[in-house]
Amino acid sequence: MTAMQRKLPEFNIEHLNFLVVDGDEYMRGTVSDILRSFGVQGIQEAEQGASALKALETSNPDIILTEWEMPEVSGVELTSTIRCDEMSPHRMTPIVILSAHTQVQHVTVARDAGITEYLAKPITPQTLYSRICSVIVNPRPFIESDGFVGPDRRRKRDPFLVGQARREEDKFEGDEDLGGGAVNEDEIDAMLGL
Repeated sequence: MTAMQRKLPEFNIEHLNFLVVDGDEYMRGTVSDILRSFGVQGIQEAEQGASALKALETSNPDIILTEWEMPEVSGVELTSTIRCDEMSPHRMTPIVILSAHTQVQHVTVARDAGITEYLAKPITPQTLYSRICSVIVNPRPFIESDGFVGPDRRRKRDPFLVGQARREEDKFEGDEDLGGGAVNEDEIDAMLGL
């Protein structure tokens, strides 16, 4: 069963607040319009990572939706900045990367920066809603360790694996050289353990 064939739960997400970060005004508007079609009213937009960090000083989003590629501060850098700031009230806020970059290296780098979900562009209302549902239905414990701050990357639990053996499942072919070709939504789901 593919990600698109899974029956999605029906949530009323009208009460959620979103921060939409994208350097492309059209794409920012498209994402905001999709959220409005779900009944969401609490939408704040930022045109790049630096302005998103400024917006976070006065706003309190439930979910951050950010493009990967932006000038000055990318979506991955934005994620790392939020996750590594021990004083930030947004440190554990779910962050979804929206990106046309679907190569294994991009998904892996974003995952290791502490993103919560990864959504390949072009997006549809159904794919965006599926990622929002995943954030709601599958909250993961927040991990702080040397070199990583963010939601637990291991979604499939095996209580018998510990230590290094568990860390091995975080590695994917191509990690060594950051290679690998483009992957589709189902492969991204598999990489993220969905």
